[in-house]
Amino acid sequence: MGGDVERIRAPEPVVAPPAIEQQRGEDFGSNASRAQALGLSGAGAPDPLASQRTLGTALDQGFQYLIGNDFSESAEMLKRAGSKGAAILDGGDATAEGVAELRQRGVLPYAYNNAFQTQEGEKLPPGVGTIGNDKQWGEAIPDFTNPRWQERRIAEAVKAAKMGFGGVMLDNVVRAGASPEAAQYVKKMAMAAREASGNQAFGLLLQNGAELVKANPWLATEGWISGMQQEDLSYRVGGKGDSVGHATDRESQQELMKVYQQLHAEHPEMPTIAVDYPKTASQAAGARTTAQQAGFHTSHQAVGDGELRKISKETRQVNPYGTP
Repeated sequence: MGGDVERIRAPEPVVAPPAIEQQRGEDFGSNASRAQALGLSGAGAPDPLASQRTLGTALDQGFQYLIGNDFSESAEMLKRAGSKGAAILDGGDATAEGVAELRQRGVLPYAYNNAFQTQEGEKLPPGVGTIGNDKQWGEAIPDFTNPRWQERRIAEAVKAAKMGFGGVMLDNVVRAGASPEAAQYVKKMAMAAREASGNQAFGLLLQNGAELVKANPWLATEGWISGMQQEDLSYRVGGKGDSVGHATDRESQQELMKVYQQLHAEHPEMPTIAVDYPKTASQAAGARTTAQQAGFHTSHQAVGDGELRKISKETRQVNPYGTP
C-alpha cells in the first residue's frame, strides 16, 4: 500500500551491481508440478517465463491476500477455508514446514516484501538516507538505490526462497517511478533468490509498479518478474486501513485501465491482479466488472478489510489465465 508522499529529494543514480476457490486444484509441491516449480520446460531447459506461468496457473485456482496477520494465523485461515491457488502472506514467522504444508495443500505462497518503503518502526540501515515520507502510513521512503537498503530486502527474498515460498510480493513499487536503478534492483533480487534456492520459477510480483514496467519492459519480457498487482482500481482505503469504500476518481481509473490494457497487449504471458477495498458486496461486484474490462486475470475484493486480515469471499477469476 502507499499513501500521499512528502518528497524530499531524488536518489543519486548509482551503477547497480551484477473467494476464487475453484473446484480443481494442483499440489504445488508434487512431482507432477516439479518441472514447472523449478522453472524448467518440458525438455528440461530453463524457461525464462516460468515464474509468470506458475503464478498464472495458480491464479486460475484461487487467490487470497492476507498480510494483516502473522504467517501461522493466515496459514490456518487458508486451511480452514480450503483455499487453493496463490496467496500472499506475511512471512515473518514462517517456517519451512509451514510453507511446505501450504504447498502440499495446493497453495502457492508468496511472502510480503516492502521493497521500496520501511515497515512501521523499522530503522534504516546505517548510511541510507530518505527521499520522502508516506504521510498516510507514517513510513519513510528510503533511497532505494543505496546498496545497503537493497541488501536488506534482497536478503529477505533469499530467505523466503530458501524456505520454499513461490515468490515475494514487492510493495510500494510506485515509489520507484520509472527508475532504471530500481529495475536493476528488482533483477538483482530475482537473481539472488533463484540462485540461492535453485528455483528458477521463484517469482517477484510487483504491486503498483506499472510505471516501472512501462519504462523497463525487459523486466517482464526477460521473466524477472512473475506478474503485476494493482491496488485501488475502483476503491481504496482511508487512514491506515481503518476505512474502506473510497471511490477512485474516474480520470485516475480510466488512466489505470488504459495502462493495463496496454501492458496486457505487450506482455500476454504476464498475470495481473486487481486489488480493491470496497465497503459492500455491491461495490465489489462493480469493481470486479471494471477489473474484467481492464483485462486483469484476478479481481481481489477486500470487502470491509482495509488491513487485509480476512479471507475474501468476493474474490474472483475474471479473465482466466489459461495458456496465453
